[in-house]
Amino acid sequence: MTLKKLDLVELNAQEMKETEGGNPWLVVAIIVVAVVAYYEANRNGRDK
Repeated sequence: MTLKKLDLVELNAQEMKETEGGNPWLVVAIIVVAVVAYYEANRNGRDK
């Protein structure tokens, strides 16, 4: 479920890159946030 959310975020990032004339830092920031959120969710799942 989380993996699908991550894929969706990457898709949104690609669309944004195309529509905003390619601001790479925005795309990088979105992907970094998505990856961090993914690992946080996994870590919280293991702690319980």
